[in-house]
Amino acid sequence: MFTNIPVTIITTTCSEKQIQLIDLCKIIKKSESKSNLKRLIESGSVTINGIKIMDIYSKVSLDILPVKMKIGKRDYFQLIP
Repeated sequence: MFTNIPVTIITTTCSEKQIQLIDLCKIIKKSESKSNLKRLIESGSVTINGIKIMDIYSKVSLDILPVKMKIGKRDYFQLIP
């Protein structure tokens, strides 16, 4: 899925096993506002491991790492422990 695409690797230091999607997006993209991130999620522009997530209150499990995320059109991230 993420072959030949530049990926930003984020190391997780979160002690929780699950985190809300909107909070995870805010941690990754610090410069974006929460309202803009909500719009991106609700419009279907956020995928986790290739699955489109459209609920801002859904929980993301950090048990199964690495997690590959795409936020927007060109921003790819990989969460590693």
